[in-house]
Order: sequence, then structure tokens, then C-alpha cells
Amino acid sequence: MDQELRSYMEGMETRLIHQGTQLFQHITAVQGDLHGRIGGLDGRIAGLHGQIDAVEASLHGRIGGLQNRIDAVEASLHGRIGAVEASLHGRIDAVEASLHDRIDAVKAALSTQIAESEARSREHTEVIETRLLSEFWKWAKTAEVRYRNGQFAVTGMEERIRMVEERVTELESRSRPS
Repeated sequence: MDQELRSYMEGMETRLIHQGTQLFQHITAVQGDLHGRIGGLDGRIAGLHGQIDAVEASLHGRIGGLQNRIDAVEASLHGRIGAVEASLHGRIDAVEASLHDRIDAVKAALSTQIAESEARSREHTEVIETRLLSEFWKWAKTAEVRYRNGQFAVTGMEERIRMVEERVTELESRSRPS
């Protein structure tokens, strides 16, 4: 029974480790995907900065009087880029929070399963202990009866041997000439 419980516990441990590994692999894949997307956005943003700088240089060279309009466009683009960055950071933070919540839920579920498994193991152990003690008590009760019966038989044999010895001694003393 102990081997069966050990085997069951090892199976549960293997399944829990496997599930944890799968969750970790999924989280790692999602994280890698997010980093890839962010890298792509950074590349696009860098490209936009380069384009803005090129447009600005071209406009400065061609039209000196439109500087105020160019500055307004540039400020607007920076504001929009900042808004896009803020939006992306907000989304990334939301995804991270969601992943943390999911991880916490999995941890809680695993803890609950482990606690339930331990409780079942304790209950099973108590049942086995009770059975063993009951069987030992039954054996001890019958062993005591056998011991007492043997003791009575030995006591009876000792009494008979003592009586035989007395008779032999008496017979020996009679047969000796005085």
C-alpha cells in the first residue's frame, strides 16, 4: 500500500511539474512575442524620426519662412509618438498584469491540489495505522492466551516432575539397606 501511495504521489508530482513547465514555456513564448513586437515598433519609430529629420532638413533648405509650420508638425508628431508609446506601455503593463494574475491563479490551484493530496495521504495513512493496530491487538490477545495455556502446562509438568522425583527418592531410600 505504501508503494502504491508513493507511486501515486510521484505521478501527481510529475503531472504538476509538467503543467508548470508548460505554463512557463507559454509565458516565455508570449514574452518573446511581446519583445519582438516592441522591437518592431521601436524600429518603426526610429524610422519615423529619420523621416521627420529628412523632411525638416529639406523644408529648411527650400522654404525659410515655413519654419513655424514645420515646428508645429514636428511637435504634433512627437506628441503622437509619445501617445503611441504611452499606449503601448499601457498595453504591455496590462498584459504583464494579466500574466501575473494567471500565474498567481495557477500557483493557488497547485497549492490547493497539493494540500488536498496531502490530506488524502494523511487519511489513507490513518486508515492503514488503524488496521495495523487492530490486527496487532488481535494477535497479541491470542498470543497471550497461548502463553497462559503454555504456562499452565509447564506448571503442571513441573508439579508432576517434582512428584516423580519425590517417589524416586523415596524408592531409593527404601531400597538402600540401612
